[in-house]
Amino acid sequence: MSSSSNLAKTIGPSISRTPTEYNAATEGATTQYFCPTFRSPNGVLVAQLIGEALAVFDEDAPRARGYIERAHFIMRGCYPVALPGKGMLADWQVRKVVHHIHGNLESELRMSDAAKRVNLSSGHFSRSFKMTTGLTYSQYVIQARVDLAKQLLQTSEAPISEIALMCGLSDQPHLNRLFRRLVGVPPSTWRRMMAEPPANTN
Repeated sequence: MSSSSNLAKTIGPSISRTPTEYNAATEGATTQYFCPTFRSPNGVLVAQLIGEALAVFDEDAPRARGYIERAHFIMRGCYPVALPGKGMLADWQVRKVVHHIHGNLESELRMSDAAKRVNLSSGHFSRSFKMTTGLTYSQYVIQARVDLAKQLLQTSEAPISEIALMCGLSDQPHLNRLFRRLVGVPPSTWRRMMAEPPANTN
């Protein structure tokens, strides 16, 4: 029996993901990397620019604005930028890695294991993954874990400590730190916010 099945039995059926849910998650994650915009060289650059803007937004707003403006101009076709495909992952490699990550979020996801799946050294894979997706491998995995946590917070009543385990994290404080870093609030606050009915503007 797989580790995910064992963990689901230990924690309980209320927060285990069905094969259909796994397939939907991996398909959705793969689709975002193979839409026409992202697949083009300019689309990759836009993703990188937005990532850079987010990284410096709090410390250097003018610099972040510059990144965003450049991404905006590229998307509008104001000046095309040709990026070489050399050094980027092939389509089949991205698909294989994305499916591996989203199908095993409850487990430890070593970059070396992902690299072996696409026949690359860890160093080569690390550079190519960042060039292709705009994120480092660890950034992508953390984002995927937090996305899964959001789904479970909204669709189950499971304790946050159990959701942390289902997302492959060591404990609730670990999830709290990552969730707050990416979302801005802790999981408990976000769950309450999502459960509150929208304010009546009438």
